[in-house]
Amino acid sequence: MHSGPRFLYLHGFASGPGSKKGVALAAHYALQGVDLQRLNLRVPSLAQLRFSTMLQVVRAAIGDPRERAERSVLFGSSLGGLVAAHVAAADARVAALVLLAPAFDLVPRWRARLGEAGWRSWQQSGWLPTLDHTTGEQAQVDFGFIADLQEHCSPDFPDVRVPTLIVHGRGDEVVDIAASRRFAADRRHVRLVEVDDGHELTRSLATIAAEADAFLRPFLGVPEGRPAADENRNPGHALPVNRPALDPSSLSPHIGSGYPEPFASRVLPREKRALGNALGLTRIGVNLTTLPPNKESAMRHWHTREDELIFVIEGEVVLRTEEGEQTLTAGMCAGFPAGVPNGHQLINRSRRDARYLEISNRDASDVAEYPDVDLAYRKLPGGKAVFIHKDGTAY
Repeated sequence: MHSGPRFLYLHGFASGPGSKKGVALAAHYALQGVDLQRLNLRVPSLAQLRFSTMLQVVRAAIGDPRERAERSVLFGSSLGGLVAAHVAAADARVAALVLLAPAFDLVPRWRARLGEAGWRSWQQSGWLPTLDHTTGEQAQVDFGFIADLQEHCSPDFPDVRVPTLIVHGRGDEVVDIAASRRFAADRRHVRLVEVDDGHELTRSLATIAAEADAFLRPFLGVPEGRPAADENRNPGHALPVNRPALDPSSLSPHIGSGYPEPFASRVLPREKRALGNALGLTRIGVNLTTLPPNKESAMRHWHTREDELIFVIEGEVVLRTEEGEQTLTAGMCAGFPAGVPNGHQLINRSRRDARYLEISNRDASDVAEYPDVDLAYRKLPGGKAVFIHKDGTAY
């Protein structure tokens, strides 16, 4: 079974754990050995709905941080997407978000939709008639939901800094896609997929599943009962290999970055498999790196004492240097001699993962320079890299 982060699904307003999208996505991930847990956010009840209680339910499902720092991937539909974004903004245990027509700007949109007369009626009577999508019957929601929402939900966009995928319908008449466009516009770690669909997104389930699979690939791992690698990549992968040979798929990928924010989210969820370390190499480092769409390999940089070479194995990347940009495809490579002040980085602007080898010598006195950002890199005596401001102060 899947041994990565917890996968949690947060349904929308007046919906429930049995929603069509939630059930379909749970079935989809069950085939991959992943338990997508569908939470009940009708809390404490639909009539007495409270945003603050929803936040508590999600945090409890992630786990008690005093016992274990569980990592989680949150799927959120409409109101559930708004909840997921607020949890991610405040809880470092959230590793990634998949938001389906997230209900940004909920209060002003709701007020505009009801009109001032309707809004005052809800406020004065205390109740708003609404359709309960789980039963198909009429129900009521009290105005306390709005008061609680205004207290616990920021009027601005949540400060989300984790990799985020948004799928939103251009024909959505409930939650205008314009809010998702604004949210994604200046956030490099956010990918917005626009589809020809309405708010329910039921016609786009296949697209949602495919986009989420590609986006969450670093978090899915290898389900039990499936081959450890794509057979088309390596038809002989099932044959046992012994040192000094190595099947890279046998190594657990490292998903992380030593970068402080706001730089870490520009590269994550990039994954690396340290081939050199696994093979006991001490003078050269070799990484097999997978770079998801819309992510950067690193901030543009150059090294004082370490040569670097990259070799593209699969997909394509854009190489940025002082000379400009050029596209590298599978079978192409680039090299960067030590001491040459030519800052470089790779960017994946395609719609699929790119894989490449990173090869360099190891030098304990190496220093990296970053021409575009306020970042400096030094190595501690043990070889561990630390990142600081260019003026020497810590992040």
